[in-house]
Amino acid sequence: MKINKIYDCRNMGQLDDGFPFSVWIECTAKDGAEYKGWYHPTDEWKTFKNKYGFNAYDKGFYFHQSKLVSGKTCCRKVSPKITKTLISLIKQNLSTVTDYGIQWRKIKIESDKEKRVN
Repeated sequence: MKINKIYDCRNMGQLDDGFPFSVWIECTAKDGAEYKGWYHPTDEWKTFKNKYGFNAYDKGFYFHQSKLVSGKTCCRKVSPKITKTLISLIKQNLSTVTDYGIQWRKIKIESDKEKRVN
């Protein structure tokens, strides 16, 4: 499988709320089928509660097939074999993904320091 995109998929609100690191992947199989989805590379998602006190996730990943071999778009659940392949691809390429949560925390710390000085 060829990776088309892989990145930290949290939005600014999720970063600010401290959502766990989430990786989005989009890839194409040799036969032309396309797959997309997200994966939590750490176990933080198991204990994370959103601002309302609910568990935000019931599992650490979600993948689907977004294009058939024929080129027609779809939204199909993937097989366990494809799921394993996608998780493996993410783990192999995790070092290329920037964790924006780390950067966001640094920015907030610097901003708080500046506010205290002024």
